[in-house]
Amino acid sequence: LRFAWRTALGRVPSDPEIAILAKALDAQLATYHQDPAAAAALVKIGDLPKPDGVADGELAAWTALGNVLLNLNETITN
Repeated sequence: LRFAWRTALGRVPSDPEIAILAKALDAQLATYHQDPAAAAALVKIGDLPKPDGVADGELAAWTALGNVLLNLNETITN
């Protein structure tokens, strides 16, 4: 989570920011583990093949989290 934050925002996250990000990831994991069809549909999007050994639900959750990070106002305006 810290690496993803730092990569997207160019700064070290605070502990409260990491807590929020962890909660968001947990919610995405729960969503995509409960709906494997939605996870499979999401991970089919894109040019790169799915990495070996990564479950669709896990990859979909991290993809959604990346979307959250890239759509933060701070990411867009800095």
